[in-house]
Amino acid sequence: MRKQLTCVVEGHGEVAAVPVLCNRVFRELLDVHDWYVDNDPIKLPRGELVDARSKGPGRSVRRGLELVVGRRASGALIVCDVDDDCPVIWSRGVAEMSVADNRYPPIAAVMCCREFESWILHGVARSFPAAKGLADPDRSPRDAKGKLAELLGRYRPTLDQLNLTRRLDLAEVWRRSKSFDKFVRSLAAIANADLPSRPT
Repeated sequence: MRKQLTCVVEGHGEVAAVPVLCNRVFRELLDVHDWYVDNDPIKLPRGELVDARSKGPGRSVRRGLELVVGRRASGALIVCDVDDDCPVIWSRGVAEMSVADNRYPPIAAVMCCREFESWILHGVARSFPAAKGLADPDRSPRDAKGKLAELLGRYRPTLDQLNLTRRLDLAEVWRRSKSFDKFVRSLAAIANADLPSRPT
């Protein structure tokens, strides 16, 4: 029987892009075919997903988890931008919250460093020589949206994010980005899949 992954996201562009990215990682990197991704993610504002004072989960994370339960998902992935917060504190807090209630399915929480668009920059670096310095594997640029607009002439998340995600070089972004590595490892853990070696 196929299992359902439900995503919780923060941005309008991620509503369309994150399910496509999860499906691509399942099929192309993890060889997982017994899971499908809910194409209607739960969208919550970042300010409610992250508590700015504690750096841990915000007040709406639990509401998001309740909505996941209502959809009878077999697993859930919460994705938001890191900005200047600590991804370790936040993801650990979400994990503690999720294991405290046995109604919740396996849940992972991943922060993109620094924005979802940083992953896109990592994945298009080979196509745009000017992006190579911006997508350095040891640092992710601030204002990745602005950098993409410079490279592409314009960038509109709700229109462009999905198409760029479909064209993303997954092996390249996995090689370059530590937070994307966490994303891949999280999906592998939820699906109980073997994790291939990370590209070098």
